[in-house]
Formats: sequence, structure tokens, C-alpha cells
Amino acid sequence: MTILAYKININGKLRTVSNHFIISMAFADLVLTIGSMPERITRVLNDEQWIIPDTAGAVLCKLANFCEKLSMNVTVLHLAAIAIDRFIAVFHPNRKLITKSMSLKIIGTIWIVSALYCIPILYYGAIFSKGDKQFCKVRRFFTHWKIWYIFFLILLFGIFILIIFLYSAITVKLSRRKTPGVMLSFRKRRIERLSVRVAKMVAVIVSVFYICFLPYWVGWIFCSYHYNNIICSDNFVFVSIFLCYANSSLNPVIFTFFNVNFRVGF
Repeated sequence: MTILAYKININGKLRTVSNHFIISMAFADLVLTIGSMPERITRVLNDEQWIIPDTAGAVLCKLANFCEKLSMNVTVLHLAAIAIDRFIAVFHPNRKLITKSMSLKIIGTIWIVSALYCIPILYYGAIFSKGDKQFCKVRRFFTHWKIWYIFFLILLFGIFILIIFLYSAITVKLSRRKTPGVMLSFRKRRIERLSVRVAKMVAVIVSVFYICFLPYWVGWIFCSYHYNNIICSDNFVFVSIFLCYANSSLNPVIFTFFNVNFRVGF
């Protein structure tokens, strides 16, 4: 992630609206990896027990859960922002509606809104004792957690539908341009090729993201609203968490594979 940020900073070709969104997503992956992964691995290896006691343990409990949900929110909103940017680029190629400076403002807004939404985790996340064991929980102390979860699920699936709609429209638009007799200028052909490449990249990113996180969300729903012994088992939880963190490691590979400038930069 740090290398990607450095390359964008020194390489003018990489300073584009789409790449601003991509590098911000990379930092969201970094937040998940550093802020939540060590805690998650520790809990899986210790049968969900929390091994850090006292004030330090309580603070880490809050931060680990906060980082996990913050990263998810930020990533989902960035996927929507990229889809909207590509939609505008295809349907209004001669108008730069989202500038580089505006993209930075959008990124800042996404991070702020996501952080504000996740603030209840910092307040309600706490450690409780059961016998001689300690556990880190949020829902146990959060009275309205079901409502909070519903809003999150609406965000996830609402944006998924939005992305499908936007990229379906992009696909139809680009396919019409390929009909016989339709001549495009060199600039428009270049913009079209770029749009197609970015659209393919984002399609892969979106697909990988939802595939990796779907088991986690399914477990989230069933273990929260309708308990299921199989889905809420330790094995299923382990696999779902593993896929979540696997997504963070796959994104940089996808970025590099689809972006020629990234490959040249390396």
C-alpha cells in the first residue's frame, strides 16, 4: 500500500481521479490489516477469548472493531464513487465533472462520514468476563445494534445495486459506439479505451470484494437475527474472516494487473 502511495506521489501519470480513489481504498485495506487483523487472528486462535486485560485491553477492543467496520464502509463508498466517476466519464466525455481536487474532497467526506457512522463502536465496545475468561463485544452493550446493522446492510446492498446499474448503462453505451458506421475521434477512442479498462478493473474489484465479504455478512445476519448452528460455527467464522482479510491482499494485485502505469512504475 505504501509503495502504491509513493508511486502516485512521484508519478504524474498516476495522479488521476480514479487512482485517487484506488489509493484511498488501499489505505482502507491497510487500516483493516493493521488495526484489526492481529486482534482477529488472536481471537480465532484463543477460542474468541480476549487476552489483553484492563484499560489497554478495553481500548484495543474498541479500536479493533472500529477499524474493521470503518474499512468496510470506506471501501464500499469508494466503489460507488469510482462507478459514478466512470459513468460520468463515459456519458459526458467532454465534461470534467469530478476534478482531481474534488475527488480529494469526496475521499475526505467518505472517511469522515464512515468514521462518524462507526463512532458507536468506540463508545459501546467493551470487555466482559464469563467465569475466568474475557471477551471483547460491542452488541452486548449496544441497545440499538440491530438498527445500526440494518443501516449497514442497506448501504452494502444498495450500493451493490447502484454499481450494477451504472456499469450496465456503461456497457450498453460502449456497445452502441462499436456499431458499424460510428466513427470516433482519436481523443474519444482513447477515453473509451481508458473507460473500458477501468470498468473491467472495478468490475473485478467489486466482484472480489462482495465474494470475499459475503460469507462474513451472511454469518453476521444469521448470528445476529436468526441463529444457525452451521453458519455460526467456529469453522464458518474462521473461513469468513480469512476471506475478509484475503480481499485486502488481493486488491493491490488487481490494481497492478489492470493499470499499465502501475506496472511501469514498478
